[in-house]
Amino acid sequence: MSCYKEIKILVSLLVALLIINSVECQYIKAFQRKISMEDIDRKIEIHSDHPLTLEDSIALALQNVRQIRIARLNVGIAEDRIITARSFLLPKIKASASNIWLDKQPGMYNPDTEVSFIAGEKEAFRSEARLLVPIYDFGRSFSRYKEMKLYKLSQESVVERTRQEVVFEVTEAYFNILMAERLKQVAQEAVRLNRAHLKQAKDFFAEGLVDKKDVLQAEVRLAQAEQRLFKTENDYEMAVSTFNKIIGVDIDFSTHVIDLLSSRPFTSDLKTCITLADQSRPELFQLRKHYEMARAAVDAAKAERYPRIYGTGGFKYDNDEYRLNDKEWSASLNMEISLFSGGGLTAQINEAKKKFQQAKEAYDDLITGLRLQVKGAYLAVVEAKKRLSVTEKAISQAEENLRILENQYMENIVPSTDVLDAQTLFVRAKADHYQALYYVNTAIACLEWAMGAKLSE
Repeated sequence: MSCYKEIKILVSLLVALLIINSVECQYIKAFQRKISMEDIDRKIEIHSDHPLTLEDSIALALQNVRQIRIARLNVGIAEDRIITARSFLLPKIKASASNIWLDKQPGMYNPDTEVSFIAGEKEAFRSEARLLVPIYDFGRSFSRYKEMKLYKLSQESVVERTRQEVVFEVTEAYFNILMAERLKQVAQEAVRLNRAHLKQAKDFFAEGLVDKKDVLQAEVRLAQAEQRLFKTENDYEMAVSTFNKIIGVDIDFSTHVIDLLSSRPFTSDLKTCITLADQSRPELFQLRKHYEMARAAVDAAKAERYPRIYGTGGFKYDNDEYRLNDKEWSASLNMEISLFSGGGLTAQINEAKKKFQQAKEAYDDLITGLRLQVKGAYLAVVEAKKRLSVTEKAISQAEENLRILENQYMENIVPSTDVLDAQTLFVRAKADHYQALYYVNTAIACLEWAMGAKLSE
């Protein structure tokens, strides 16, 4: 056999291997879903002169939050595991080639005839290609494949739940900015009212209509109002910085948001909310998949007791001139079975059964816990709605009370403290109203988070 022919065979085997590997890579690329941050919704750019909507804020957080990227990478890992599990259901091809150099001539010796003879060349080229085809393993490989597909679905539910948690966190921080801004406005109004009353008290004192105590009381109330204003300004700055951290921008960035602080409609009943949570909550879906995974693991473990049947085929080439045939084809039908595993196989089956029962218990426990969570969130919405209704009436009442007492003070009928108390009541009523609006919006967001679904408007 010429050296040229040997090189030609070696090159042919290498080309065959490259083609097989290329086909496999193309198959993997077609099977895998691309993991890209462009999947996480649209790209959002933030500008200091352009206020953010709640939807833009959520999109910005989703494209910046690391937990989302980590969860999506876990889905990609699950897809790789699916491919690995599926590979046990498909044929496999292996090829090898080698060139052997020996320092001595291979030979054999027959003691009966006392004759020795050459058994091979000192240098030889050998190549081999083998095909292994799985035929039947009593569902072992398919159960593993099914288990990995269920695992991927469970990881997708983790992505969805992580997304919901980010949405809730952004929504809460968004409305916290709005509440802080409104409370700052209320504090500014309180300072304005106290300054106006102080001026009036000073004018009355100059005319001898009131005592010095009216002026002193007004000055003290103004100082207290200014202190509350300082606090609300700091609270607003902290609310913006906290929001920036959540959406993934610099905490010192001057972020502005569009005002959505209004009462959202809410007509759902508790039974509907619980039913929607049972259908939509990603954790329930995830545990259902874990339950099915555990069942598939039990089937796979039981299949280990049964034989594995597979076929093989091969081709060998050897250019050793002392061999009778330089080319050799082969085929075989094979069966493997574990006769004794030292108790390991039984332990694997028992472990799989216990995990199956564990998944069932965890699912039942989660249902009870989630329903309690939904009920608590639902009652919080009802409470917030009632508080809002009360504060709406309180504002108009406090405003009318302040107007009456200011007019009476102008006529020197009531003392200064009555006006100051009326101002405090009015400011407190407005602050309570804005806080109630905040609680309504965040309570509904919390209920949607607990249900794992949006409420119909």
